[in-house]
Amino acid sequence: MNRMAALLVGAASLSCVTAPAAASTKFHNSTGNTIWAAHAFDSVSGLGCGYSDGCPSSSRVKGWFPIAPGGTATVDSRGWGNARHEIYAEDGLGHFWEGDSAYVVPNDAFDRCQYDDWLYAQPTSNYYYFRLVRNTTCCGIGCPGDKTYNFTL
Repeated sequence: MNRMAALLVGAASLSCVTAPAAASTKFHNSTGNTIWAAHAFDSVSGLGCGYSDGCPSSSRVKGWFPIAPGGTATVDSRGWGNARHEIYAEDGLGHFWEGDSAYVVPNDAFDRCQYDDWLYAQPTSNYYYFRLVRNTTCCGIGCPGDKTYNFTL
């Protein structure tokens, strides 16, 4: 095989290798008030599923994300399609975005497994009730990537 043919074969094989699409989960604040948000998610691992949340027996819970009016925060740098997602948020004026899934989380910034939250609850921890916003998972082709969850009043 001559040098030109080898270069063409090499270039063709490189074009077949694709990097995973960049994806993320974001929160957007469409209110006139700063909100503080938290995100709980359970990823699905396995063939074609993408990533693991690192919490084998519970959800990963992350917070607090301060989001100014009109602002957006990236709460996870991985895609939306591979996980069950729950949210909690509040502002300083008595507005809450909550549901009925209880998590014990600290009042300071955190990123840990739900099981750890129950084990290591500090006196400054409180119960917060998260709202389920996605309960289906997707593995393989056609999974949604980016998702921006919009907080409104």
